[in-house]
Amino acid sequence: GFDEQRGTQNGRFEFADQTLTWSALPLPNSQTMITFMDTTGVEQIERALRDKNEALERTAMLRARLIRHVAYELRSPLTNIVGFADLLRMEMTGPLSDRQSDYVGNISHASSRLMEVTDDVLDLATIDAGMLVLEVSEIEIGALVREAADDVRSRFENHDIELLVRVDPNIETMYGDRDRLRKVFVNLLKNAAAFAPQGSTVPCTIKRFDASDTRPSGVVISVRDDGPGIDQDIVDQLFERFETAPGGRNRGTGLGLPIARSFVELHEGEIAINSRAGAGTTVEIYLPQVPSAASVAAQ
Repeated sequence: GFDEQRGTQNGRFEFADQTLTWSALPLPNSQTMITFMDTTGVEQIERALRDKNEALERTAMLRARLIRHVAYELRSPLTNIVGFADLLRMEMTGPLSDRQSDYVGNISHASSRLMEVTDDVLDLATIDAGMLVLEVSEIEIGALVREAADDVRSRFENHDIELLVRVDPNIETMYGDRDRLRKVFVNLLKNAAAFAPQGSTVPCTIKRFDASDTRPSGVVISVRDDGPGIDQDIVDQLFERFETAPGGRNRGTGLGLPIARSFVELHEGEIAINSRAGAGTTVEIYLPQVPSAASVAAQ
């Protein structure tokens, strides 16, 4: 009475705290072999992986919501504070006493500083969440570095430090995110202004880089200061978040270099610090002329 076309059957069931799978395999002479296997461990691992994946998805969703929330809830009132502080300093709102003018100036400076820190934290959170998309366009890198130098020139002048920007005349235009690269250059120049000795000179050079076996053509930007320098064994720590080098005039948040490295790497570039104690510091950035992500824009 057996069907000559017998097929293999299998299934699974749970018994107490164990999970078992079974299989029925037809054999010759109307025989059947039934096997059981304890798959409790495999089931537990699969369940743990599913739970972890769901938790990661929920975390990513919460992070995205937090970024949007912070972007609005912090930046919006800070923008209002900065705007009203600037308005109070205008003649149209009436004269201010010297003390009032100082107070308004302190409000404006502190608000602008808080805005910078907020932007830095949001940039890092956006990068971590994989949500940052570069707005690629054709840029003149020499002009962009000069603009960044103009933004921070007062920091150098306050300590009688001369900032020299030298641009290779053979440099062509390149492709990248203008605002992000400008922020990179501003952060590097701020670090140089904080560590360069009073009365010294800080050279910032932009040179053309011809294609090699390991790198496509691009530009190399270097900023050097003759400050106290940094021990080589702690140089890598400077790219960690909230880590600052000792000896600077103004202690920062420790986010400038991590953000600079993140933006440079998004442009498929490289950043390196060459320094040793008592011998100054040189920060060098390599940027490809046309990152692969910008190939469409370049065309």
